[in-house]
Amino acid sequence: MDDKAQLHYRLGLLLLVPIVTLIAFPLSSVNPRQGRYSKLLPAILLYMAYYTLLVTGQSIMGDGKTPEWAGLWWVHGIFLVLGLILTFGRDAVIHLRRRARHA
Repeated sequence: MDDKAQLHYRLGLLLLVPIVTLIAFPLSSVNPRQGRYSKLLPAILLYMAYYTLLVTGQSIMGDGKTPEWAGLWWVHGIFLVLGLILTFGRDAVIHLRRRARHA
């Protein structure tokens, strides 16, 4: 089981890069009065949480406490959804409000 956990972890590192990039784009835009580094701490904390969950998930999977089919995909799923919400969430809310006004 430990070999499969290691395989899931290594394949997951390939997914980590595009997902972190998806999260980084909305966190990189700041207002002119806000300061350049105002969103740097949340970005670092999100990356640390992502990586910590991957390492913890690998350990739990290696111990056989999670099903093999779930692997570490649940960690990537959580952060992919978070990245999509950060990227498209604000625009979607604005679009829904406009539709509600015109209806």
